[in-house]
Amino acid sequence: MADYYTVHTQPFEVGQTVFPDLDALDHASRWLRKTEDLLEECRPEGTRSRLQSVIILADEGDARRICAKTPDGNLYRVTVSKRDIAHKGDRRIVDSIAQSEFRHSPLWINSLPHDYWHGQLTDEPLIEYLAPSATVSEVVLWSPKQKATMLTDLVARGKKRA
Repeated sequence: MADYYTVHTQPFEVGQTVFPDLDALDHASRWLRKTEDLLEECRPEGTRSRLQSVIILADEGDARRICAKTPDGNLYRVTVSKRDIAHKGDRRIVDSIAQSEFRHSPLWINSLPHDYWHGQLTDEPLIEYLAPSATVSEVVLWSPKQKATMLTDLVARGKKRA
């Protein structure tokens, strides 16, 4: 078992199992929904769907930045068996797809889903893993005030990248 981090909108306690947040797209921006739809369309057969996965991160700093930008998100330290990890991808590619969709740059996004699903990494990767579930080992609940403070600090430092 290895320690990772995940951001989830549902409240969990230590020892509970985190399953995919199937309602997450209901609250997502139009661009994020389009991005996930495109990734789903391009997903290689036999590869676990992002939509049916718990997205986990190895880097606590990356997880904190994502949590700061997730409305009603809670940050959890979780354990996952390495054999349960179904995919390793670069979240920055997912973000690039969303930004390209927003800017109406379809030529740019054609290769990005392929790159994501084949494990390509950007120059500064934000590694995420897909797993069917994870077990909470520590709860780190971020209040809206704490999230706002962290987001303000990130923007002030020019690190709006997660």
